[in-house]
Amino acid sequence: MAEIVPRWEWRTFAHRFPHADAAIEAMTPESVEESVELYFLAPGGDNVKVRDELMDIKVLREIDAAGLQRWEPILKIPFPLGAEAARTVFEGLRRPLPAIPPTGLGLDGIIAAAGLVRPAVRVRSGSTSGGLATPSLIARPSAPSSRPEGI
Repeated sequence: MAEIVPRWEWRTFAHRFPHADAAIEAMTPESVEESVELYFLAPGGDNVKVRDELMDIKVLREIDAAGLQRWEPILKIPFPLGAEAARTVFEGLRRPLPAIPPTGLGLDGIIAAAGLVRPAVRVRSGSTSGGLATPSLIARPSAPSSRPEGI
């Protein structure tokens, strides 16, 4: 993994954010990136996701008085995952570590061993001189076997 750069983020979840949406839409982005990401959500778990075909984990290190959260990336690695990376993933999900095949553990193996379904988040990020804004749309599959396009 390249240099680890912890960063401060503010996160909130709701169906709509009319004031924030209007402010973001009024900005002129200097650049725009879109991606399809697979987030693994577990009570008390770390930020475990797949982005750009890499397993990507960030750990919450602190929260300041204003609610900003400092996250530190700890893993960004391609599939299949070896035993050490798989251990990091399952610790982040607060799940027991399964047996890891000699060839490593692929994405479908992680999903099956953790007993998860495939929720997806379509992310559109825009950066301006004032910072980065990342509104996200969460799409839930209609059945556990559903796969959003691109995942």
